[in-house]
Amino acid sequence: MNGDTPAPARTGISDEDITAFRAPPPATPPPLPRRRRLWPWLLGAFVVLALSCAVIAAALVAGLGDLVGNEVSVSVDGETWRLGALHGAAVWTVALALTAVIGVVLVVVPLLVLFGLLAAALGIAAALLAALLAAAAACSPLILLGLLVWWIVRRRPARPAAAAG
Repeated sequence: MNGDTPAPARTGISDEDITAFRAPPPATPPPLPRRRRLWPWLLGAFVVLALSCAVIAAALVAGLGDLVGNEVSVSVDGETWRLGALHGAAVWTVALALTAVIGVVLVVVPLLVLFGLLAAALGIAAALLAALLAAAAACSPLILLGLLVWWIVRRRPARPAAAAG
């Protein structure tokens, strides 16, 4: 075989011919966005709220003795406590009570305000709906007359011409 002779012609189908024109892989749909869960956010908000209440209460209790001394007292049902005289477990009881009070002020009060605003908004929406329904009922004869005039005056579309046959 010298360089002048042509290569022998190929006959049949080889493995390379079979795999040369493969179909493109099927298109995969884009991945769905991950749905965010609510409970980690609620748990985080609760932890932040609890820590902030605890820090504020601890700061109040720590500064309570310095600020008030023996001059401030609290009377409940005729029983009087001097705030400067609190020591030990009484200090922790006051801290726990202050934490509960701060938690109520930070959570319950805003929720009650939001509930009141929601009730007011629903009341205004109901009043507007009632006014619109009353206006529609009062204007219904005029609306019916307007529809009748429109039905008579409107231009009807031209009918298509029949094909000559």
